[in-house]
Amino acid sequence: TLGVTIVGIVEELGIGVYAARRGDIEGHRKHLLTSVMFTAAPAVYRIEDAMACWRLVRAPVLMLVSAEGYVHDRFGDEPEELQRRIDCFAHARVVTVPDCGHNLQHDQPEVVAAALEDFLDRETP
Repeated sequence: TLGVTIVGIVEELGIGVYAARRGDIEGHRKHLLTSVMFTAAPAVYRIEDAMACWRLVRAPVLMLVSAEGYVHDRFGDEPEELQRRIDCFAHARVVTVPDCGHNLQHDQPEVVAAALEDFLDRETP
């Protein structure tokens, strides 16, 4: 399934390059989002299974969360559920990125870069 996923991503990138050459960036975004977001996963996603895997992670983890966006929308009324998921990671650091939506690396690239640099500086021997 990983090979299929990679082929799909490469295919999407090819379409993106084609769209960019035509100047149709918005059309490409629409195509990319609709085709990727609605692709069926090869297995059933169960949060308890995912959390069991996360509990095995011993490396430091940086979680960047946008102040407005999916995580906020999904867990805004259930902060304890978000914390339950974060707590699965033995060494998690959560940074909330202000003034951005789901694509925080696009909306706030300087803030994201600074958070990554800080994380890597602290976690790299």
